[in-house]
Amino acid sequence: MNRLLYILFFSSYLFSYVINVPQDAETIQEGIEEAETGDTVLVAPGVYYEHLLLEKEIVLASHAIYDNLETGWLNNENIEQTIISGAEEPEDPNKGSCLIIRDGNIAPTVVGFTFEDGVGTSMIEVDCGAFPIRSGGAILLFKAYPTITYNRFMGNGTAQASEGGGGPEATLVVTSGGGIGHFDDEDVEFDEDRNSYNRNTNPVRDVPAILNFQNNYFANNSSGNGENMYSHGYDGSIDVSGSVFENIDCETSTVNDFILHSIEDQADYIQNDISGNCIDDNAIYVSSSAGDDNNLGTETEPLKTIGQALGMVKKGDNTTIIHLSSGVYSKEGNGETFPIVPPDNVHLIGENSATTILDADADEENEAPVMIIKVVENVRVANLTLTGGSSESYGCTGGGGIQFSYDGIPSDFTGDTSGWRALTYAVIENVIIEEN
Repeated sequence: MNRLLYILFFSSYLFSYVINVPQDAETIQEGIEEAETGDTVLVAPGVYYEHLLLEKEIVLASHAIYDNLETGWLNNENIEQTIISGAEEPEDPNKGSCLIIRDGNIAPTVVGFTFEDGVGTSMIEVDCGAFPIRSGGAILLFKAYPTITYNRFMGNGTAQASEGGGGPEATLVVTSGGGIGHFDDEDVEFDEDRNSYNRNTNPVRDVPAILNFQNNYFANNSSGNGENMYSHGYDGSIDVSGSVFENIDCETSTVNDFILHSIEDQADYIQNDISGNCIDDNAIYVSSSAGDDNNLGTETEPLKTIGQALGMVKKGDNTTIIHLSSGVYSKEGNGETFPIVPPDNVHLIGENSATTILDADADEENEAPVMIIKVVENVRVANLTLTGGSSESYGCTGGGGIQFSYDGIPSDFTGDTSGWRALTYAVIENVIIEEN
């Protein structure tokens, strides 16, 4: 294989050997395996149906690194035309992410791709037994701290996959991180590591205080929580400045906790100069039968899914009312994603409790509550039927219809509640909970 020496004048890339895909290596994974620490795997435009594993410190880039991305990255052809797709069946059905970066606290760089149709990777939560979660629709990070910039995340996660774009694992629930899932916690591990993972492995490098995830584009991703990004166990700042989201609160220049979520609020999301469609209304309308997620969410142009509506909630003290018309909201019916996790100041109101039905259609193998209510303020759920939930071990607490989760309580809790919220302030009114 020919290995050429380039001088790359982009950010901090100085000297590295470059492995060209598909000229030097036929697939991106072959290029990654051939690369050594400090090398660059440079990918030509094309569609690559791969589920990649990256366990070394290299640069993984498209030809966009040669372009002036500071001014024109949103319409950059190399980014748009260099696609890593998770649409085809992976060799391991538990690993449906487009890219997994894991172990050793490594800090590779990923720049200039479109990630689409990833359906996440199966993990195991072991702090209270062993129950499955599925995260990282496009990219799953485990004890790794990469730089991820100038990428597009399009249609990753459960709902879009279930409508025909996401391969055989589309029926599985992406519980968190429709775009990116980041895990740095001893109580979470890969499925195959349950009996062999060495928790005392010394890291290669210190954990950084800030992760650089700037200047990325997110659209049509979905998951139960952390629609675009989810962090579990990382106690630092995640910088998403300059990124583009579907909807933002233009008054505060922020997105809500459903879009960017950190368990126990450990990680802080830096959101300088983000952009997207401005959210103007505090009333959103959804219809499973007559709606379309490309609509405005008005009474005459309703959305199709609750998940899309949650992404349009302003982050702040104003109450947003999500009006649900009568009908069945399910994975098979309207592409709904479960569990539904309302953030602060959301009222989820059905038209009639007997006719507005949220059906998780879960089972023992694919567990999901219909709804999770975390430590929240000013949440109201009314006039609904919650059914089809299966949650014997999910989240440690069960709760097939509604699970109340103490997300927010420190792991070293000693009884002192000063400085953090310990109570869930929610009203559950005129709700039928059956056959969970």
